[in-house]
Amino acid sequence: TAELRDLVARRPLQEPTWGHLIDALHAAGNPAAALQAYEQLRQLLAEELGTDPGRPLQRRHAALLAGRSPAPTPSGTTPARATGLVTITPHATTPAGPGSRWVAADRATSTPPAVTTPLLGRETDLARVTEALRRARAVTITGGAGIGKTRLAVEITHPPAEADEPLAFVALDSCRNQRDVLRAIRDALCPGLRADATPAELTTALAGIDGLVVLDAAEGALDACAHVLAGLLRSCPGLRVLTTSQEPLRVHGEHVVPLAPLPLPSAQASFDEQLASPAVRLLVERALAAGWSAPIDARTASRLGALARRLDGLPLAIELAAARLVSLRPDRLLDRLERPLETLRDGPRGTPDRHHTIEAAITANLRLLDDADRALLARLSVAHAALEVEDVRRIAAPDGADTIEVEDAIGRLRRASLLVSDPDDRVRMLGIVRAVAQRQLAGTAQAAEVVARHTAWVLDQADGAEAGQRGPDRARWWQRLRRLRTDIDAVFDRLVHDADVTTVSRLVDALWWHWYLLGDLREALARIDRTLELPGDHDPLDVARLRSVGALFAGLLGDQDRARTEAADAGGLLLAAGDLRRAGMARMVASLGSVRTDPTTAVALAHEALALHEQAGDRWCVAASSQVIAALYMATGDVTGATIHARRSDALFTDLDDPYGIALAAQTRADIALHGGHARRASRQLARSLAAAEAASHTVAIATTVLRLAAACLAFGRTGSGARALGAARALEWQTGFTLEAQLPGLAERVEVGVRNALGERTDGLIEAGARAEVRVLAREILADLLDGSHSGGRATEDGTATVDRPDADRGDDADVAATA
Repeated sequence: TAELRDLVARRPLQEPTWGHLIDALHAAGNPAAALQAYEQLRQLLAEELGTDPGRPLQRRHAALLAGRSPAPTPSGTTPARATGLVTITPHATTPAGPGSRWVAADRATSTPPAVTTPLLGRETDLARVTEALRRARAVTITGGAGIGKTRLAVEITHPPAEADEPLAFVALDSCRNQRDVLRAIRDALCPGLRADATPAELTTALAGIDGLVVLDAAEGALDACAHVLAGLLRSCPGLRVLTTSQEPLRVHGEHVVPLAPLPLPSAQASFDEQLASPAVRLLVERALAAGWSAPIDARTASRLGALARRLDGLPLAIELAAARLVSLRPDRLLDRLERPLETLRDGPRGTPDRHHTIEAAITANLRLLDDADRALLARLSVAHAALEVEDVRRIAAPDGADTIEVEDAIGRLRRASLLVSDPDDRVRMLGIVRAVAQRQLAGTAQAAEVVARHTAWVLDQADGAEAGQRGPDRARWWQRLRRLRTDIDAVFDRLVHDADVTTVSRLVDALWWHWYLLGDLREALARIDRTLELPGDHDPLDVARLRSVGALFAGLLGDQDRARTEAADAGGLLLAAGDLRRAGMARMVASLGSVRTDPTTAVALAHEALALHEQAGDRWCVAASSQVIAALYMATGDVTGATIHARRSDALFTDLDDPYGIALAAQTRADIALHGGHARRASRQLARSLAAAEAASHTVAIATTVLRLAAACLAFGRTGSGARALGAARALEWQTGFTLEAQLPGLAERVEVGVRNALGERTDGLIEAGARAEVRVLAREILADLLDGSHSGGRATEDGTATVDRPDADRGDDADVAATA
């Protein structure tokens, strides 16, 4: 026990060593110390990894609590039914003796592989398979290569010690035909049977078997395995079979349990949520076992989550990547996974060849397809998004293929676990499968044609995006463009590489509004600049449109000089070409870029924009330019003018049912209310703004709403909430790259000074807490507090002082103009 205590002190997360210590303490007559050791390990795993001890240790714990010995029974001292091995007994009518082909065996020759590591993240799947085995005699675990089918089946073969289920494990990974399958089953279950026994002779020999048999990796000889299994199920009424395969066997009575990748943490998950994710838990567990010893701080946890997402939650890929963490930092490993097939290699010795590299695992799967399906999968590798049947037909199907043919091909690829479905029944490829399929596509005669079809498909999906995201179908547009993000990036890079000026200009002009709503401002501006820098003949109007959009993004990022000059130049060209709508938008951008240096000119430019939009008859643009005028009037101190234009803009956007515009108009009305000292009315407008900004998926508007909310908190005397709201707004600023200062000059600074004066050294902690919080949840929580009717007329603040609303604070919003006057 002394040696074992020293070992667990040096390697505290090695569960097998703890198991030996528990066994030794019990054998030394100290079961209380053994229970204490288990509890020490349980607490350690919970604190360090957010997990529980594995099933072997849980069995030891149960045995200790029941007063039994926790140590596994030595091999050969327990009857076969207790050790989980099948006992084969010949029929009474079978002749015995020197000439008989029967050899009675006390137990089968093929034992289940030993459990050497805990099963992580598969508790629900384990329960599903166990329940299926209670209800069906034939159960098949299906899933793609490397997803963990064999590991789950191995766990099934190691029940608690008190179970009396006989088991046998038959490896079929090297089988290619019926003869191979028969030989593997015979060797495992009936070694005395002659080598050339027929299926009928095998089923006769096993007719008395009673228990569970596992057939692992049946996909290499699927038809042969199905034929043999069907015969066994008919002739052996006491037999139940658990099969692992990349697709179902489709025998009568089969119950299929599909296995999905391990659940992944979101990119916004907290430190605890990252480490509690099954995929990250597996990554950490295997990395520690391989000798990784780096401390896990918040940044490391975030990168581990990114690694798990990059690996699609595939257990084999995670285990191969975990071994690389010993020599590569997580961020460096992420970079290396840009080439996953070269990185995910060198699997553990002694495992099947298909587990040595991720490419070998996927390639073995691809060999099971016919030529047509393999070609379709290779062509589909150009697409990253989840696709509907029509998308698959347009991008990858052979010319002339109809919808039914494509649906059938998709079905076959799904059954082979090479395509996975999303909740909307679209199909996509896991990233590692795509890497293998892309390698097969590269260099083929079809590659250039497929790339061209994919580019045309992305352009068609993007056309109309700006108008679509302003219309009644905006939610569907938003989701579709978010889904296509990686494909859009790939097409953009491809067009820039080919210097296709016309097509890349079309793509950027179609998508700039989506990038604006997303808050992807720096990357959007970089794309615009890359497009304008391309060699070749640029259409002057395309250049003017892109420069006006580039000026908008530059202004949002704080470069007001560029916003002012480029918008003015582009606006002149657009006006000369008769594009009143885009010319007016350029005037709006120029006016916003001028407000800090020349407010008078800024207001004049905004009125020019309004006139152009009224002349064009575009109600949405009229509403937008009215909103800009309202914001400029507030910046220049003309509250009455701001109120008039803000209400006009609000009315137009509400009539158009446009949440983007409603959010901005409500923000300006909140500014007016705060200026007049009406904090509660401002809060009501900010609640409208937040809901509308979320409906529009407008990240910048969410950030500016939350910053105004921080100012409202100060007006209420809720300085702690104000500090947290400031932190949340700053977090969105950091994530997207836009500057709050450019949007709301001086407001963030005034809020920070106010909370620091009130809270002192507590301020930084509260701002940091706000930055870590989920922005929308925090904002709704603060708004609910500010709008709580029980506080009307005055309340104690967080600092013990009191605040009283203005008497007209609860009057309707229509009182804005009168109250201001």
